[in-house]
Amino acid sequence: MEALLLGIPYVAADDAGHSEIHARWGGGRVLPVPADADAYATVCREVLANPDAVRLSMERRREVHAELSPDRHGVDVMNVYRSMQR
Repeated sequence: MEALLLGIPYVAADDAGHSEIHARWGGGRVLPVPADADAYATVCREVLANPDAVRLSMERRREVHAELSPDRHGVDVMNVYRSMQR
């Protein structure tokens, strides 16, 4: 998440929520869990050679920041509480 918010392309395992992050926001590459070190090295070299191929645009980064902001989180939590009152 930190790399995503900073606009730094990431390489991650398709595990522990990374696949969901990648599917929702993009900004990097994910590899299957059984990928070995050589596979990671290959993808890292590809990303380093052409980071703009996966890097989020500034406009998209602003959208992601807004979606993940503390203010937005507070609104979302309060909406959950309101829905439980009905």
